[in-house]
Formats: sequence, structure tokens, C-alpha cells
Amino acid sequence: MMIHCCLGVTNVRDEQHMKDLLLDLALADERIRAVVLQGSRADADASPDQYSDYDVLFAVTNQSGVDALRADLSWLDALGQPAVRQTSDDQFFGGDPDRYICMTQYTDGSRVDLSLVTVDKLLDHCHEPSLLWLDKDGGLSLPDVEPYSIKRPDTQLFHGCTNEFWWVAPYVAKGICRQQLPYAQAMLTLIRDELRRMLGWQLACHSAIPLRLGCQAKYLQKHLTPAAWKAYQHTYAASDYPSLWHALFAACRLFRTAATDVAQQLHYPYPQQDDDRVSVLLQTMRKQAEADLRAVACAFTGRRPQSLPWGYDDSHPDAVAFAARLRSAIEQAYRDGYRNFICGMAQGIDLLACEQAIALKQSTCPDIVLVAAVPGKDQTKHWSPAQIDRYDACLEHCDVRRIMAQFSDTQSYHMRNRWMVDHASRLIAVWEGLPTGGTGRTVAYANKNGLDIIALWPETGHERPTTP
Repeated sequence: MMIHCCLGVTNVRDEQHMKDLLLDLALADERIRAVVLQGSRADADASPDQYSDYDVLFAVTNQSGVDALRADLSWLDALGQPAVRQTSDDQFFGGDPDRYICMTQYTDGSRVDLSLVTVDKLLDHCHEPSLLWLDKDGGLSLPDVEPYSIKRPDTQLFHGCTNEFWWVAPYVAKGICRQQLPYAQAMLTLIRDELRRMLGWQLACHSAIPLRLGCQAKYLQKHLTPAAWKAYQHTYAASDYPSLWHALFAACRLFRTAATDVAQQLHYPYPQQDDDRVSVLLQTMRKQAEADLRAVACAFTGRRPQSLPWGYDDSHPDAVAFAARLRSAIEQAYRDGYRNFICGMAQGIDLLACEQAIALKQSTCPDIVLVAAVPGKDQTKHWSPAQIDRYDACLEHCDVRRIMAQFSDTQSYHMRNRWMVDHASRLIAVWEGLPTGGTGRTVAYANKNGLDIIALWPETGHERPTTP
């Protein structure tokens, strides 16, 4: 049994059912003289599925008939219960003055994009593969239209695409440097549009048959090699700035490969100087952005619970008193200009520091950006349920997540510690001064790299409790 997950769909109607409903509407109204199916469902070479739209033209006797039908759209409810509808009357939509469009998403998942045109304008709107479902008056003959396929670009189109890509790429970098996430993502989408265009041309250059990628290149994956598809996937970014840098440079690499290939195939000049100069500019901007972020980043390191005087009992008076000291150190860092706080997310001091930073972010230090540096996705696999809940609560408040590896091991922990130091200029270390363990090595590495180190250690005289 197939289960449909779109819009809570449980029973999408088949094409014959929808066709019957649409024809019943047309047959019941004398003003509607013909019905034409368009889009992927009318294309013999397409592969429509249950989510494909029904793009339908109703040819109406005259303009007054169109106006009467559009005045009250309740007659369309015979097709099902509407979930949402958009028409030419909606200000956002706009459209063709000779064509009234009413697009309806029904609650069962079916969607009908219905156009009302006058009979004398019908053929003007049959510029894509079409099927004649109904002709009440007889004699209609639809034009034989070739499906749209990607054409190889002329020199002007090719130059326009390469120029636009390298022109907009620095705007992505500007958005990242300014930490303007919506702007950076929007600019990344623009250069990805040019990348898709170039990939289409590259595929067309190597294809002996007409090639179609569909709306927004939705069929791109089935035409690319697995390696090229993986490279394309890397051009999509998550909601953090390191991911945006990664996506930007992935897009540049893939665009360069595709564009130089198209240029060679069609004997066009590739603007290598634009590529070289912009690429250097992007690397320079990235280094400057990383330096700027490092200058305002403070990392935490500290002992695990078994090395702390209060062990796992964070409700102990000594633990509460030390949490206040730790919070004061974070607050002082904030006053000193630090805004990004990097936490290794381990049990003990890491989570305690993260909790204090969260509390400050919610009160007196609203511009704090919390960065979770996670050694491996399975970091909590041997933790107690209480500690896992605490970890999850902290992670939920982190603005950026940097995961070092799939699995946590000695190497990934070392990688995590080095990464935190490499991306910070201050280190708050809860450390008794011994060079041993991850904390000792992290402090040594931070000292070697010139970080400002704030060392704290609990002032307590009571015996360390037994580890649970």
C-alpha cells in the first residue's frame, strides 16, 4: 500500500477520475466549448505521478462568458475541497489579460491549474504539448508543438551567464561577512540559478537527443553523474555561516568545471580572468571574515564530572557557587567585546558553561551567539538519560552546530579541541593546572597559538563524591 505524506494525503484521485470531473463541469455548461490538457500530463515523454498538476484550458464562448465564470468560482468546488487557491485577481499573481487563471490545491493532494480563455484565443495558448479532451463544436485541431528542450547557448547567452555568476558571487561573501543570513542565502540562490543553467548547457553539449530538466531543473539528478550530483548537493547551505562559505566555494568549483567544458565544446572564450580575480577576492574575504569572527570568539574547556569536586551533582553548593563565577567570566568576556561562545558540549564544565551562556543570552547579553562544537554525532551514546536531556536542551539553544565526525573517538575529540582554539581568541579554562587530559592539551595548544587564557578552578575543601 502506498502512503502519501504530502498535505496529509491519503487518497489522491487518479487521472481518469479527475478527467471525468473536469469534463462533467464542461459538459454541464454551454459556455464552455472545449477542454485542453497541457503540462506534464499531456507530454508523452514526461513521467507524471500522483503529485503532478492538472494544467487545463477551458475555451469559453466569449469574454462575457469568461467574466461570468470568474465572478463566482463556487462551481469549482465540484472538483473537491479547496485547501488554498490563487487566481489572476490576486495582486501578487498578475498574469495574461487574455487568460484568467485559477489554480486550486485540493485537500486530497490533487491540484488543478485551470485557465479560462475565449474560443478565438485558444490556439494562442497552445504553445506546449497539449491533448484535446473535449471539442463540443468539432473541427478543432491543436498545433503540433515540440516539447521544450535545452538549447546550446549562443556566445551572448554564455557570456551573460558567466558574467552574472562571477558578478553575484562576491555578494554572497558580503552577506556572510556581515552575518546577514537572509541576504547571503538569497544571493547564493541567484548564483545557483546560473549554475543550473550552465549545467543544462553542459548536458546538452554531450547529449545526442533533446534534453529537458523540467521546472527549476527538477530532473537534474537523473541526468548528472553521481559525482556531479554530489558536487551540486554541496552548493546548498544550512543556516550557519561556515556552511554558507562551503556552499559558495562548492558552487564556484562546479560552475568552473561546467563552464570551461561548455566553452571548449562550443569554442567560446571562457572569462578566466574574471574567475581568477573573483576567486582570489572570495578567499581574501573569507580569511578576513574568519579573522573578524575569531577576534570576538571565546571558547570553553574544562574537566569532566569525574575530575570535578562535586562530580555529577550540579546542585551542590560548591557547584552553584562556581557556576556563578563561570557566569561572571562569560559576562566579562561579553563586556570585552566577545560575542561568539564556542562550547565542546561534553559532560561537566562544557555543559555548565553552555547553560550559563544561555542564561546570559536570555537576560543581559542578548547578542551572544552560541556555537556547539560536537566531536561526533554519537557523543551521548553512553550518557545517562538526565545528562542526555541536559545536552539536548543546550543544543537547542545553540545558533551554530559544527560536527567534527560521524562517530566520537579520540581523534574527533582532539579535532574538536583544536578547532575551538583555531576559531577563538580567548579561552575560558576550568583547569587545576595539570598538563594531562584533553583540557591540559587544549590549554597548551591555546597558549601556543597566543589566545588570552582565563583559568578558573573551584575553591572547595570537601571530598570529591563518587562518580555515579
